[in-house]
Amino acid sequence: FDDSNIVNIVTNMVSTAISMGLDRNIDQVYKDQENIVGSLRSLKNMWMVIVFLDLECAIQTGRPLNLASIDLDFQSDDEPFDGEVQLNKLRKVTKLGRKILTCIYTKRGTPKFKGLVDYIIDFMERELPNISYFMDSKLLAEVGLDDVRIVTFCLEMILCLNNLNFAINRDVGSSLRNSSIHTSLL
Repeated sequence: FDDSNIVNIVTNMVSTAISMGLDRNIDQVYKDQENIVGSLRSLKNMWMVIVFLDLECAIQTGRPLNLASIDLDFQSDDEPFDGEVQLNKLRKVTKLGRKILTCIYTKRGTPKFKGLVDYIIDFMERELPNISYFMDSKLLAEVGLDDVRIVTFCLEMILCLNNLNFAINRDVGSSLRNSSIHTSLL
């Protein structure tokens, strides 16, 4: 069993979203059309999920983003995404992951993998519940499913960066081994 069908599904979702204009300012594109297209909030939420899935698929398959050339920054980090905490976290982790992939696919130099891993860990410490909540079944009940998804995605990015660091830099130091083993166990 492989996930090649996921690549096709995400690619089709991205193409459809772009043809619908979700990559532009949804408030302007669909102004006064809610009776036809539905809630603008739901369109924004759908676009955010599509952008995240493009990122997740790119990391899992080792390919560049389908949406690499699309400007997703017309909404400020300080401005809440429709007032929903979980969507704000999803947007933040998506921006973080996109920046990391941009570093990985840059044509000049080699990324500082350790710094990128530290960047992810800093995000996790700032934005997500303490890791102990994910390790204890009683505390896990207090954690939202979205937080679980974001934590697992962050851990997946860390493993990916550690593997790239090993493959590109031939780093076999104890710090990298410790990080990889610790992340895998989590």
